[in-house]
Amino acid sequence: MESITSYAFEPPTTVSNAFYNVKRSIPVYVPQNAINDYKQAYVWDEFYNYEAITEGEIDPPTDIDEINNPVRDTKILRNRQLLIRRDGKIYTITGQEVK
Repeated sequence: MESITSYAFEPPTTVSNAFYNVKRSIPVYVPQNAINDYKQAYVWDEFYNYEAITEGEIDPPTDIDEINNPVRDTKILRNRQLLIRRDGKIYTITGQEVK
């Protein structure tokens, strides 16, 4: 993973190993007004390279199906929930398939 983008104005709740093997130095793009909240939130506080998404750039996907990325494991935020797409299927971070 080379970067993380979250359009959520509040840091999504996640588990401690959600970003296992993800470098903490990658850029994390979040809304400008939410940077301090992310820096203080559980798990998100491990990252230190936060960059602002300006209000005009906030145009998040409305559905997970709109995201097109051929990477084998893609981490995606949808409705404040971290999901993983692998081999065309969507899973929660605990490994349950999302139907």
